[in-house]
Amino acid sequence: MILRIRPSVPADAEALALLTEQLGYPIDAATMAGRLQDIAASGSGVVLVAEGVDGSVVGYAHALVQRFTFADPFVELAALVVDEAARSDGAGAALLQAVEDWTRGAGIATVYVRSAVSREHAHLFYLREGYHESLRQVVFVRHLG
Repeated sequence: MILRIRPSVPADAEALALLTEQLGYPIDAATMAGRLQDIAASGSGVVLVAEGVDGSVVGYAHALVQRFTFADPFVELAALVVDEAARSDGAGAALLQAVEDWTRGAGIATVYVRSAVSREHAHLFYLREGYHESLRQVVFVRHLG
């Protein structure tokens, strides 16, 4: 059961690192702390956490404003993860609602979610929450370094 949704604080770094590993992206707490600091300093996004009744972090969502020449500003849900032991308890829906509230508060009307093709359970979750699939794409990456 979820007690509350709140903005992340630096002390959440270890819990968020563990949750991020559940998404398949290994990261240590120090790196996560640095990333949280960068996100907070940029002012363009938010990281929200879901706390369980015992005060533990059971999930988080990272949302950011995107501005492109070809579209009105929108919010992109960059990450949403709930601890495997707490899934289906409402944390994901509560986090998604909090992101939508944050989006409205920023004067923006649209939330985009990208989800890997292999994450079929996530797709079902977003469909259940009122989202619809709008396109499939291929992502190209080149690491410069």
